Amino acid sequence: MIESEREYKAAVCNGLRALGWSTQWHEDKYANYIPDVSFGAHGIDGWIEVKFRREPPKTLGHISHYTIGQENWLIERGQRGSGACYLLVGTGAGHLLLPHPALRNARMATYIAAQSLPGALWVPSQPELVGTLCVEMDRLLAGR
Repeated sequence: MIESEREYKAAVCNGLRALGWSTQWHEDKYANYIPDVSFGAHGIDGWIEVKFRREPPKTLGHISHYTIGQENWLIERGQRGSGACYLLVGTGAGHLLLPHPALRNARMATYIAAQSLPGALWVPSQPELVGTLCVEMDRLLAGR
């Protein structure tokens, strides 16, 4: 069982690498708001801000270490870059992946309501999460 955000991040990165993705952790104290993971897959590059809590938060705004700066970084980079910028919130109940266009409305939405935002993906287990990420990336490429 995953007990920490660090363990969760490692599980996600390892799962993606097993599918042939290139992933890298970023823990940069000198560059504000850089997401936790960058990736390359299916010919595109992207970013994932990873959060983990054992229990689902009341709202995403209740995750104490999910900042407005991180949200703005993902939205801005997603709008100006490839569009592959995501917030991933792992909990004991499941995994919520939100693309950057959904983030403005996600902060104050309940965790349950956030699962219904446009483009949101919710899956109950790690193997399904990796597969869902791949489907999302393929969808993004198909739109190019």
